[in-house]
This record gives sequence, structure tokens and C-alpha cells, in this order.
Amino acid sequence: MNNAKLTAFFSHICFGGFALLTGWSQFIRSWRKKIIQFHHSLGRLHVLAVLISFIAGLIISFFATGGVVPGVGFGTLAVLWFTANLTAFGNIRRKNIKGHQKRMMKSYSLAFSAVTLRVHLSILREDGVELEPALQIVSFLCWIPNAIVIEIEIKMRHSEEVSQPLKSKEKEVMIGSLLIERGFGSERE
Repeated sequence: MNNAKLTAFFSHICFGGFALLTGWSQFIRSWRKKIIQFHHSLGRLHVLAVLISFIAGLIISFFATGGVVPGVGFGTLAVLWFTANLTAFGNIRRKNIKGHQKRMMKSYSLAFSAVTLRVHLSILREDGVELEPALQIVSFLCWIPNAIVIEIEIKMRHSEEVSQPLKSKEKEVMIGSLLIERGFGSERE
């Protein structure tokens, strides 16, 4: 492996590892509320780490063991991970907290593919699958199930939020808005 590939590989591992190791702490609500400034600072470092790991990961995807299939799998993962992270960053800059949270959940599920990759690869290798065919499978298997599971989790959370009963004041505002919208109580009567 030449120096450029080696640098990209270690950059991907180090910065992706940082994102993976620090990302989980961002989901602990009590920590976020108590030390919001720390959450913001760590979030900025997280975005930078993902950016560096994405660039490095995309570079090494072109040289993936096993050929084009793992290259496409890992390259797609890198692009989706970066996109989710960038969108989450954009959402929080626009004060869209719910959108930010959803995108960060997606981002972290893709970062967690580093763990699921090793689990699936170990299982396949233990079952006697050669390295190259195993990588062709794992390059997609490490992140697609994660992405599906987190989408289901997000949909379930959203349906719980929608189905929660409205508070009394929220009902009054909602009814008042509907009445105004339909013209009741206006001068037109």
C-alpha cells in the first residue's frame, strides 16, 4: 500500500473512530440539557471528523479489496454518511431540531456500520467464506440493515409524537385557528 492510500486508510479509521466513539454521548438527553455548550462543541468536532473520514473513506473505496462491488458498497456508505451528517448540521443551523435529531440518528446508524462490518465479516469468515466474496457481501450488509432499522425507529417515534394527546392550551389554539381559517367569527357572517 503506498503512502497516500495508507494515509487515507488511517485517517478514515482514526476520524471515523472518533465519530463513532463520541457520537453515542450526543444522544443522552440529560447530558445535552445540562452541558449544551459541550454538546455544541463536540457536535462541531463530530462533523469535522465525519468530513475527514468521509473523504478518506471515499478514496480508499476505489481500492477496496474484492473489486468494484465492495468499492460501490463502501463508497455509497461514505456518501450517505456524509450527506446525513451535513444535512443534520444544516438542520441545526436553521434551528430545525427534529430534523437535526433524525439526521443524526441516521448518521450514527451509518457510523455504526464499522461495528456491524466486523461482526458480519467475522461470521462469514468463520463459516469459511473467502475474504473477497465476504467483503462483497459485507460492503452492503454492514450498513443497509442499520439504515432500515433506524428508519423504522424514526417512523415509530414520529407516530408516537403524532398520537400523543394535545394539551388543553394546544387544543384551544388549534380550534381557534380552524375557526378563523373557515371564516367563523369574522365580519363576513
